[in-house]
Amino acid sequence: MRTAICLWLLTSSCTVIFAKYTIEMPEDSVTMGSYLESHEDKGGTLTIEEIRRDNMVWTAVAKPNPNFGYSSSAIWLRLIIHNNTHSEISRAFEIGYPLLDHIEFYEPTGTTFTKTITGDIYPFENRKIDSTYFVFPVRFAPHAESVFFFRIKSSSPLLIPLKLWDAKALLEKDRHEMVAIWLYYGLVFGIFLYNLFIYFMTKEKLHLLYCVCVFAFGFLSFAINGYGSQYIWADSPFLKQESPIVSLSLTISSQVFFLYAYLYDRARKHWTWYLTIVLAALAPIVLFLRVFVSYRTTINSLMIVSIFVMLFMIFGSIQEAMKRKKIAYFYLAGFGLFVLGNLLIALRNMGLLPSHVLIHWSGQIGSAAEMLIFSLGIGYRYSLIKVEKERAEIRNLQEKVLMLESISRFVPKQFIKILEKEDVSYLNLGDSREVRMSVLFADIRNFTALAESMNSADTFRFINSYLKRMGPIIQKEHGFIDKFIGDAIMALFSEPVNNAVDAAIAMRSELEIFNEHRRSSGYATIEIGIGINTGSIMLGTVGSTGRLDTTVIGDAVNLSSRIESLTKRYGAHILITDSVHRLLENIDKYDLREIDSVVVKGKTQPVVVYEIFNNDADTLKAQKTAILSDFALGLAFYKSADFKQAIERFDRCIQICPNDKPSQLYFDRCKKLAAESPKAGWQGVTILK
Repeated sequence: MRTAICLWLLTSSCTVIFAKYTIEMPEDSVTMGSYLESHEDKGGTLTIEEIRRDNMVWTAVAKPNPNFGYSSSAIWLRLIIHNNTHSEISRAFEIGYPLLDHIEFYEPTGTTFTKTITGDIYPFENRKIDSTYFVFPVRFAPHAESVFFFRIKSSSPLLIPLKLWDAKALLEKDRHEMVAIWLYYGLVFGIFLYNLFIYFMTKEKLHLLYCVCVFAFGFLSFAINGYGSQYIWADSPFLKQESPIVSLSLTISSQVFFLYAYLYDRARKHWTWYLTIVLAALAPIVLFLRVFVSYRTTINSLMIVSIFVMLFMIFGSIQEAMKRKKIAYFYLAGFGLFVLGNLLIALRNMGLLPSHVLIHWSGQIGSAAEMLIFSLGIGYRYSLIKVEKERAEIRNLQEKVLMLESISRFVPKQFIKILEKEDVSYLNLGDSREVRMSVLFADIRNFTALAESMNSADTFRFINSYLKRMGPIIQKEHGFIDKFIGDAIMALFSEPVNNAVDAAIAMRSELEIFNEHRRSSGYATIEIGIGINTGSIMLGTVGSTGRLDTTVIGDAVNLSSRIESLTKRYGAHILITDSVHRLLENIDKYDLREIDSVVVKGKTQPVVVYEIFNNDADTLKAQKTAILSDFALGLAFYKSADFKQAIERFDRCIQICPNDKPSQLYFDRCKKLAAESPKAGWQGVTILK
């Protein structure tokens, strides 16, 4: 997005070798960044007398355009200049970034310093030189060395592009710059009036929306380039501070709405529309929160939003261009020129391009070209409206036919996305894809006995009331339900595996609420077991040409089901395999422990199983946490066939946590195994039948 690029280019810099600057011969301008030394005053309390002490530590900046980013510290800069000529020389320092809040300039006068205070928060009329930037006239005595100090503090980025100018050259530069900048803003205003006129003529709302975009960007450019502070709100520190935020917020929202209105069919509210609403709403929300948070937090938040908007703009325009939409070509051309113009400025700031006049103005040239091309693109789009409407009617008819043919083949949207299909109508028999996903099985315990106490209608109502609570939780954690198998749920999750585990924990929490409701209504409570495994699975369609269904097959699916069935055996609510455990991120937020190594039915290789006990009652969870070390040691002794030591550890676990079923299970196992020698090759693996 143009806003992100504009602000990004301001932060570009490169590294050079520090050196003291010596005036040898007349030069129109010299970039001073490479000759600066800096000191960070974190407390912001140092005075000029303290900063001049010999023990003060200085760091060579060694960058043409220093950028200290956002900082609450005050930055001191020291600059040493030697006049090696035979005459006194008049020059002027210029800091070419207009959004710095507070600047103190210390010019040597004999043994003391003359202090000049300026900045964006002070009235513009207080500046010695009538300039958008901060200018400080100085004099250099012949064959003398002068030491200058700057103290800068700001809520905006501490970007300090310092130049030393010849006074006449600076005045000439300002005159040329003023002519160019007002030509630029004149063009912006002309484009605004042109689109406003076309809107009144055609009533095409896209022209009115683009007027808002042009106004917003012009407002933003006026604010961040300092012209607003110079000509409009010169005496208002509040507007100087807040105008970049307000204009940036308006620019973000208007740009994303324009993108959607320009590139997409507004009659079809597909996913891009909802993304547009979300992105457009974020900027005013951040603007509202400015009341409660700092300037830095607000501008950083807006920059994050603008990055997402820029990605949306790039992706959307390329996607539509790949569909051979000519209006997308206009958009790509305009946006590309804008990016190119600002890229040239960034490369110049990095020292990779010379400071040529065309490069200096490439940002304005690029944005002006973009606005002109967009205006032409809007006009071209309007000429295609009738043709597009006819095509849209044909497409709508075709889509309705396809929808009627596909209505019996409903599948989850995520399933379609995994199969890389545009929508459900493009699914065909045999479509399949192998992917790595986490599979979650959740089953109601003793459901058969529960169902026998209800009639068919009550059973359906019970199942639906339960599933309605669990389905949204799975969706919230970025998963989707592949199948409802009676009372059981089979859900799939893409990476990270934490999504599946978080969903399981949330399902257990929701079950407690559900059970409380059933208890208060006079119904019996229920229990569920959840098993999770991660691995490669095959997703696809099966059936016939007239009736399709989706299916998921693979060892990872079968193992997940087997693991769920073990929850009752070990008295656990949630069990996961080692394939899930290995990939867990932020594992410290989970209460878990290794339970067993098992070979499930139909398999030959053991699988390590872990329990997640975040949802256990507080007392039980505290007890399980207390026995984690003893349980792990007992398990290690068990696997190494040291059953005597294992019995001692598991007995200690039972004393602390009497209701821990795995501890009791291992205690009984070890007592039995201690009386007989284990088989050769014993590894402590449980073989399930």
